[in-house]
Amino acid sequence: MQLQFLGTGAGQPSKARNVSSLVLKLLDEINEIWMFDCGEGTQNRILETTIRPRKIRKIFITHLHGDHIFGLPGFYPLDHFKLMKSKQILKYMDRSVLKVLS
Repeated sequence: MQLQFLGTGAGQPSKARNVSSLVLKLLDEINEIWMFDCGEGTQNRILETTIRPRKIRKIFITHLHGDHIFGLPGFYPLDHFKLMKSKQILKYMDRSVLKVLS
């Protein structure tokens, strides 16, 4: 199990610190990655790491502030469109997030 911070900034992304997002790598345990929050630019941060987007199986959103959700649409081009459209990957968040994304 490994925890990797993708962003720890608040409100505005910067070159040094992206907005809120972190991943819990459970690759040895269950071969999955879980993401907590998905602020703007998270998809770019992921592409700068060794994280494979297809391994992200669950996304947990703590609350509906933009700095925690504006990165979700960026996952559409990263082959998560089918998962997000089926809402399987997003089932661990407040249902109001799904309304925002619809």
